[in-house]
Amino acid sequence: MDKQPVLIQTRMGKVKGLENAKPQKFLGIRYAYEARYEAPQPYHYETEEIDATQHAPIAWQSHSQFESFYLGTEYDTIQQTEFPHYLSITRPKEKQLLLPVMVWIHGGSFVNGSGENPEYDPSPLVIQENVIVVNLSYRLGV
Repeated sequence: MDKQPVLIQTRMGKVKGLENAKPQKFLGIRYAYEARYEAPQPYHYETEEIDATQHAPIAWQSHSQFESFYLGTEYDTIQQTEFPHYLSITRPKEKQLLLPVMVWIHGGSFVNGSGENPEYDPSPLVIQENVIVVNLSYRLGV
């Protein structure tokens, strides 16, 4: 089934995401920004509607032979950035007031990985366990 746009109201403003038969996804939401060699600061959107319909770029990293072989990560096709402070939220389509929230922070020894990598899609977990999953990405080491 094709993904359809969905618009929700939050304390940050309106957020436009995507939904298909089961989960809703709000992708590539920036949560912080930093100048080079500075501590991250909270990010504030200047628009009334946040477009959260596409995955954010991942942190700069070398191409991992391991991830390419075992996970299928194609680094040549994934946009990379020096400022990767983004999160994505996947939640059940059915409206419920109280659901557990799981925050997933990727591994990779601070040299590779991202919560935005397609192979870490939490949709099966969200559907099976009826939870909200937040994938978090952050700046990696040199």
